[in-house]
Amino acid sequence: SATHQPVFLNAEVEDSNKINLQWNPYSGREVDHYEIFLLQENGPDIFVDSVDSGMNNFNDLNAPRGLLKYYIKIVFSEAISCHQEDDTKPSVISNVVSLLNIRPVISQVNYPIQVFPNPTRGEITLGGTTLADVRVFDVTGGEILFFESVRRVDLQNLNSGIYYLRITTNDRIYTERIAKI
Repeated sequence: SATHQPVFLNAEVEDSNKINLQWNPYSGREVDHYEIFLLQENGPDIFVDSVDSGMNNFNDLNAPRGLLKYYIKIVFSEAISCHQEDDTKPSVISNVVSLLNIRPVISQVNYPIQVFPNPTRGEITLGGTTLADVRVFDVTGGEILFFESVRRVDLQNLNSGIYYLRITTNDRIYTERIAKI
């Protein structure tokens, strides 16, 4: 018989709302299929989808925003022992992987707000709008700066990296991704 090798799950956010899940195939016994779940703090876990035993990846195209915790349920083809009380197939689960999905909210407007230059070394300018309130968030979703009634935003004191701007005008809220170099 083959050596038992558990499933190790990896996950990453791709594009704006696509979560790519990848895992090594289970070995040690015949797998019927894999089931993908989202772990919930309160309430039952959410079944996302299932894939055939020959697959070892899945793209969640409609992932919710926020802190996500995925795991894979490995469902075996046959019972583990000779005596089984019900018709359910035996299973085990992978590790739980956590990641933060903070895809931007896409504004439904006739004209996008302009944020330039992007990438920036420090100061950015808002075009296509009057004065706006601007909140700057890091990649974990934590607010790190706030500017009230501005057209220019000074990011010179921030480390290089990706930041999200929530720009509030009189009648709309925009979200823009900015790269600080």
